[in-house]
Amino acid sequence: MPDYVASALFVYTEEGSSFIEPLQHNPHGTIITPVAYEALQKDVANILQDASHVVMSGSMGFLKEMVRFAIEYGFSIGLIPLLPEQKNLARSLTLPN
Repeated sequence: MPDYVASALFVYTEEGSSFIEPLQHNPHGTIITPVAYEALQKDVANILQDASHVVMSGSMGFLKEMVRFAIEYGFSIGLIPLLPEQKNLARSLTLPN
């Protein structure tokens, strides 16, 4: 498996919206499609059915829901931590910074 994916969705809450531009200008050329969480809630099945990788940034409740979706729809996940406890979660899962 390569160290990066060719394309990914970026699902975010308002707090994570500042990451859209930096993610879209990533050095790997990965195509990032931003999806606001509010938009996702209106059409979960259609948006996630073909997703292979989803990067997410938001509250802990949001992250838990996205993990449930990952299990249901079979996509891998990436996490951009916003809060100190999320950074602890990332460390405990040995996720890269």
